[in-house]
Amino acid sequence: MWQQSLRVLLGCLGFALSGCGGAANVPPSVDAFTLDAPSKGTGMVALMMTATITVSDANHDKIPRVELSATGPTRLPAQSMTLPSGSSGTYQLIFGVVGTVLPGEYTCAAVAYDEDGMASAPKTAKFVVQ
Repeated sequence: MWQQSLRVLLGCLGFALSGCGGAANVPPSVDAFTLDAPSKGTGMVALMMTATITVSDANHDKIPRVELSATGPTRLPAQSMTLPSGSSGTYQLIFGVVGTVLPGEYTCAAVAYDEDGMASAPKTAKFVVQ
């Protein structure tokens, strides 16, 4: 009798162990990304923009930051933005660009990072500097 109980227990333990470790971590995603038209900045800030970004994570990991970078007539340095709650959702981020920004069309990329450091695929939006 005890042997049968042991087999049942080991069978249950084996079943429980086979599910250990959970699913592999999946990177977060940038589901939507838009930019308002840039406006002239003041002082050293050449221009200001508002980005609206929607982020999510299938594993329900926190998303503590988003990195924005832009290419165009002038390469604009990447800016790391902290998300206030780190939760999936929609955020409005205001950012400025310091220095000389030449007129023309730019492509801005947004990449979200989860708490494990995994990066999303970039989502892009375009803007024009007059």
